[in-house]
Parts: sequence; C-alpha cells; structure tokens
Amino acid sequence: MTKRSTAAILTVKITLSEYAAYGWEDLYDYKVIYHGNGNTGGKVPVDSTTYYSNSTVEAKSVVLGNIGGLVRNGYAFAGWNTAPDDSGTTYQAGDVITPEAYSTSDINLYVKWIPTYKVTYHRNNLYSNGKPAPVPVDDNRYTSSDFVKIRNMDVLNYVDAAGNEKVFYGWNTKPDGTGAYYMPSDVITVSQDITLYLIAVNDSQNKCNLIYP
Repeated sequence: MTKRSTAAILTVKITLSEYAAYGWEDLYDYKVIYHGNGNTGGKVPVDSTTYYSNSTVEAKSVVLGNIGGLVRNGYAFAGWNTAPDDSGTTYQAGDVITPEAYSTSDINLYVKWIPTYKVTYHRNNLYSNGKPAPVPVDDNRYTSSDFVKIRNMDVLNYVDAAGNEKVFYGWNTKPDGTGAYYMPSDVITVSQDITLYLIAVNDSQNKCNLIYP
C-alpha cells in the first residue's frame, strides 16, 4: 500500500493556509490481480491500473474478460471468483468491483472453471457393408447447462457379429439395451461423460417401424 497525498499530487509547494483550505487526504491504493487457477493454456489478463479505494476517481475497477484465451482440459471458462475454490463472489467481464473504503488489500480474481462432458457414440459390435458400422462423432464438450441433440444415423440396416441382419432401433446408455433409450433428435442434458450404444434388432422386433431422415 502506498499512501499518497492529493495535495502533493497537485503541487510541490503548499502553504499552511493552502493546506487548511484544500485539506489533506491519503489515497489508499490497491491492484486487481488475475489468476489462471489451474489453466493448461492461454495467458492471465494483467490489469496494470492502480485504483484508489477512497477516491472518487479510479475507485472502482471493471472486471476483464478472458482476453488471454485461458483454457483448462476438461473444463470451460465461466467467469472469475474471489476464491480459488469458487466459494467467494463471482464476477463476469464488465462487472464493476467497489472495494471497501480505505482498503489497501489487493483484489485477487481466480478463474471459475466448470466441468465439461463428452457424448460418445459406440457402434456396439455392429457392421454395415462388411465394415464396422459408421456412427456419429461428436467432438464437442458440454456443460451441465447445455442442451445436447442426439445425432441422426445415415445407415439404418446392420449385421451383427453372427451375420444376423438387424435394423436400427435407437441409442441406449448400456450395450445390452437395458439402460435409457434415446432417439435421433432427442434433446438431453449431461452431468457426466456419456456413451450411447447403437441398438439394432430383428426387423420383426422393430415394432415402432422407426424411420429417420
């Protein structure tokens, strides 16, 4: 903390009468310091401005965005927090921080990371035209607040490992079809990595007569 005199800033010579008329106020300065908080890439923003907590000029600081492209494997940037474990106050780019009057404590802001998840499509030991069945590939990563649209299939007819002809029946969270079923264009949310297994049945078992574009 550097205590500076507003009077000293304005003039290097001051009489006692001028001092009494103008007054004397110490300026309590602080900095805003940004932390990557476990980032695996990018650069931490640097705010070189000195703020003064008891001045009407430059008392408040404006929160910077992720201007350095900070990234972390398996996570998404979701703002800043005053605690590394996200237990403090969260700020977004453009928010204004007003410190306590006469505070000389630097404000530390840590990246708020939220986990992301993958949706993987599995061919489930099915074949098409003598080759492993083609399945969609989703390279996106999703947060728990994202809506995920289940992908369509370009191929609907398959052969299993024993040579039995099968027809597309849907996607399931378990390879034996005992989990949750999803159909193309269904919309879901995810709270963990999820694998969807291609389920195909004998044509006579496909009672729904599913047809997809």
